[in-house]
Amino acid sequence: MKAVTASSFLSEKVKEWSSATPHQKALVGFGDKFLTYQDLENELQKFDGSFSALGVRAFDFIGVFCPRSLESAVLLLALLRNSAVGLSFEKRMTLPEMKELIGSLPFQGLIMAAEDFDFFQPLFTDLKISVLKNKLGQGLIFLKLPFSPAEVLRRKNIRWALMTSGSTGKQKAVLISEENLLARTKGEVQLFGLKSGDLILNCLTFTHDLGFNQILSTIYSGATLRLISSLSPAELVRQMGLEPFVGMTGTPRVWKNLLEAHENGSDVTQLNPKYLTISGGSVTPEEMDLLRRLLPKTTWIRTYGQTETFRTLATKSSEGFDLGRTIEGVTVSLLNSDGDECTAGEAGELYHLGDGEMAGYFLDEELTKTKLGKSGIATGDYFSKDTNGNFHFLGRRDEMAKKNDQRFFLSETENALMGSPEVSLAAVIQVPLKDGIGRIVAYVLPKGKACPTVQSLKSFCQGRISSYKIPDEILILPELPRTQSGKVDKGRLKSFYLENLNAAVNH
Repeated sequence: MKAVTASSFLSEKVKEWSSATPHQKALVGFGDKFLTYQDLENELQKFDGSFSALGVRAFDFIGVFCPRSLESAVLLLALLRNSAVGLSFEKRMTLPEMKELIGSLPFQGLIMAAEDFDFFQPLFTDLKISVLKNKLGQGLIFLKLPFSPAEVLRRKNIRWALMTSGSTGKQKAVLISEENLLARTKGEVQLFGLKSGDLILNCLTFTHDLGFNQILSTIYSGATLRLISSLSPAELVRQMGLEPFVGMTGTPRVWKNLLEAHENGSDVTQLNPKYLTISGGSVTPEEMDLLRRLLPKTTWIRTYGQTETFRTLATKSSEGFDLGRTIEGVTVSLLNSDGDECTAGEAGELYHLGDGEMAGYFLDEELTKTKLGKSGIATGDYFSKDTNGNFHFLGRRDEMAKKNDQRFFLSETENALMGSPEVSLAAVIQVPLKDGIGRIVAYVLPKGKACPTVQSLKSFCQGRISSYKIPDEILILPELPRTQSGKVDKGRLKSFYLENLNAAVNH
């Protein structure tokens, strides 16, 4: 039997399921609009013809600017099937951010919803782009741009690109090779035990590596993917309870909404999925314990990974707060400052080697060489490993702070604040000032109708963390700025603090 590759599994798998289970739902959108596997094959064939007519070729670099929907899921599958290299980005980006992105990457085409064309128009004049507009069907427009395919995409056999979150620096386009893409897909199917007929819920954007990978693992396993929106805690529970489902992957924000819905009277215990995954961050130990008590029959899977590595660690433990061990196909090194493997309990930087490993950053070979070393991908994240071989997250290298000659990770302060019943979210930064003494500044988002004060939050931290880890300042805000992937934008928080500090000094 011919081996299934990342570029061919779409054609082979969709045809396989359209023959074996033609009437089974493959994708379910909002409002219960759906496509069976036979419908999906028909829609992909239409895109095949459209792409051929538009001259889209293998390794053409295509930007996708479409909201999460059933139609955009089909579009992404069609691009993969035609071996074009797609890169999705979100509408929440500002026009200047969009201009910088499009101006810095050699897109050969952009695909967008027809109603969003007016949003893009100012960019074409600024970037001196002559736009050839073509209708692509399903309310989509294809814009032909005058760039040549990047040879690096062909040389490295790249099949897709994903944007990093940009939460700790400038966003970068991560290149995913054919081998890597297939490994990510198979790994997810194996980790969650997916099989034909399973119903999976999707609440993550397709720009997010986990949201995008849900489409691929669904098709690979012959499952059904239903899109849900988490507009509010109560609505999240309602949509999750519409019909029995096998599993769902969510960020900590999703599961905090679930807990908030429970506090407000929603019956969370009616849900009974096989698994729920916490990815892209962390809940507090108290929140983790409550989630386990509310859904005792559900396996809560905590995972760790980056866009550059996909998934590295996973745990299915029914107790504790570690991040478990490496997933199958991955090996890691935990290295101390001397480059030696850490002993039990010693802090060190985690290096990822094996499945999920990116091919590099697009058009940034220097940064690629820095990130991809002999030991694997340098994650920049620090862990310790206990005597049982389980990994415990400590914090990021670039979020290591120093105060009173003591070093610590800002995540320690964040976790302490988020342990408060009055706090929904906390983001902590260290701001270097002219006197050389950095200030620890915490931004806090209150939970529900809570009205925490600076003093009450500092008092809450007392006894939970050392005094030098308690923030010098706490700013309570109604919302926090987000990156494209939904993470807190700490770069903007730091700029916000310095701008307001300078304004106060100048006045």
